[in-house]
Formats: sequence, structure tokens, C-alpha cells
Amino acid sequence: MANNFALSKPIDKQFISVVLLSLMVVWKSTRKGNSQDLNYLEYHELQESMSYTLPWNATSNNESTIHMEAHNMYGSFQIRSLKKYYNTSNSDIFIMSATKGNEEPQPSLIKNIDTSWTNLETYIDNILFNSIVGNHLVSFPVCGDTNIYNSSLQESLCIRWYLVAATMPMFRIGSYKPWRDPTNLNTVFAQKAAERAIERRKLLLPYYYTLLSKHEPVIRPMFYDYYENITTFSLKHQYMIGENILIAHPFSAGKRKLQVYLPSRVGIWYELWGGELYNSTDNPWINIDIVETDFVAFISQGTVLPLMVGNNLDCRAQGTLLQESYWNFSANQTSISISNIPKENCNYTLENITLYYTTDNYYSKYYILEKDLCIGESDITLEYSVVE
Repeated sequence: MANNFALSKPIDKQFISVVLLSLMVVWKSTRKGNSQDLNYLEYHELQESMSYTLPWNATSNNESTIHMEAHNMYGSFQIRSLKKYYNTSNSDIFIMSATKGNEEPQPSLIKNIDTSWTNLETYIDNILFNSIVGNHLVSFPVCGDTNIYNSSLQESLCIRWYLVAATMPMFRIGSYKPWRDPTNLNTVFAQKAAERAIERRKLLLPYYYTLLSKHEPVIRPMFYDYYENITTFSLKHQYMIGENILIAHPFSAGKRKLQVYLPSRVGIWYELWGGELYNSTDNPWINIDIVETDFVAFISQGTVLPLMVGNNLDCRAQGTLLQESYWNFSANQTSISISNIPKENCNYTLENITLYYTTDNYYSKYYILEKDLCIGESDITLEYSVVE
């Protein structure tokens, strides 16, 4: 359907922006009145491109609502029709759609991504930007999805992509041949690395759900929470999950050292998986040794991070977890209190708890194992068993 468009006057402004509903064309002229200086579209190209654009005043046969007033809702309309057809209210149904509705968050599934380190960085930038402007469910295919992929030469890249994707709001593996799911990666080493990344993601999923339930971005650029610190404005290779977990990545193959910036506002950061302590007030920049399979993550002092392993609740530090309701945790050096535990249909065990703390830059670990949380009480307090 054609949409005729023409400029009735010669270009006589230094900057001209043409905004036409679903299509936005930024047309920039650097010298007054000279159309040859256009950076993006020549005059005839603009007319040709507009011939493929749905007219702003188009309507359906049965409705009087014009396209201009309804085009942002097409994604929701499609979801609604699909649920009606299958007679379901399942909230997990989503579609490959270029539009998002304002009624409810709809996943955005990006396709046709070549496998490259550059596209991995673009992947992160895109999702970080969308997260902080309200599009919390943007998905890129892990290791790309086109046939521009070499399973041997790009093995290290694909492993890193799995580790990046494990921290993202959505995780999606879908590609043309050669396949990029863990069982089809080139070596057993890469397969195991991808599987471990997925297992780490499973541990963090309840934390992601909790953030989303509060309408918060799961991941955010460093400057989102540390806006007063100008150093965070240019940090491209690290970001936050929520406000307390810091993630960092290398973006080239074969790196054995990684420089990470730990904002000094927090003071003390712990390496998430091992508990090594870093005092950021002395020096916010640290250099750490890494291998290509490392999931590099740090957690800020004073944080409780509840993790889920099957039906076992592995609690470290302190915080909130969304299950049937919000579970609240309050911990000190001798005990932990948990509230809002369901009295019915309860099947949870506190497998272990790890407590890190500082006394003269020294940290210790306390463990408690296999405590049944389902004892008919909604609020319980457990004492630690100390193991040195």
C-alpha cells in the first residue's frame, strides 16, 4: 500500500527531523540548502522507503480506530487473540513481535545476530538500555543465530556468551545450523562450561523474579545505581544485577587478567562464589586472574542473596525472595530469621548458610545444614552451627 510523501519546499534548515509514526527517519544536512550532504537518505530514497510504510490513517474493515492510535498495541492484540484461540490465560505465552503493548510487558525476541565479539558487546548494550527504560524482557540468541559461526575458532566466544546470557533477564538458545545448544558445542570442555553457566543462572532465577515483580530492571548499567560517580559512566564491560551484584566480563579471547571497578560507596565487596574480600575504599580498581569459564561476580556488603537449588533454600547474607509470597530474611552473626513461610504446601529445606564478615580485613564462614523450614510456623529463627 503506497504512502505518498514529498517535501514541498527545498531544504533550508541545518537540521531536519522527519517523524512519521511507526517509521522515524533522521535526516541531517550539514550545509544549508544542499541535499547532497544528507548523511542517511537521499530525497528519492525517502519517497521510496515511505511507499512500504503503513499509512498513518489506515483502519481495519471492522473498526474505526486509525493505525496511528492503535499501532503500539498490536503486540498485546496478538497475545490476546492467541490466548483466546487456545482458551488459556497462561502468562508464559509470548510471540515474535516487533511491537510491545503498554498493557503488560511482552518479551522482545531479537533475531539474525552473527556470532562475533562485537555483537556480544552490542547485545549487552542493547539489553542494558532497554532494561532501564522499562523494556525488561529483551532476548538475543546465545552465540548468535545465523550461519556466520565457526564452532572451533569461536568456542571461547560462545562460552563467554553463555556466561553473559546467564545474567540476563531472558535466556534463549535458537539458531540455524550449526546448532549452538550445549550438546552441540565443539568440545566436551565447551559443553560442560555452557551447562555450568546454565546451572548458575538457575540459582539466580528467584532473585531475577523478585526484581521483576517489583518492576525493577534485572540488569542495569553501573551509573544507574552509582550515578554520583562519574567513573561509572564509561564502564562498558561490567554491570549490575539488581543493586547488589556486580558482573564483569572479558571481551576478547585468551584474556588471563581482568580489571574491575568496585564503587567505593559500598566499601566492602565479596567475590560471590568464593567470598574473597575487597576493600574498595583503599582502591576501587582491582586486577584479578581469570580463565575463560569464570563467572565473575561480586556482592556488596550487607546483602542477603537467597538462592534456590531444587526445593532447597541456600541462603547467603540477607534479603527478600519471592516464592508464593515475599519471604523476608534478617541475619546477624549468630542467627537468621525468616518470615512469611507458607504453612500449607510447604517443602523447603535450608541446606546451608554462608556468612561473610570483616574484622580487621578478615572474613570467616559459618554453616548450618539441612534444617526443615516447614514446621507449621510462618516465622522462624535459626541459630548458626559454627564451623571453622
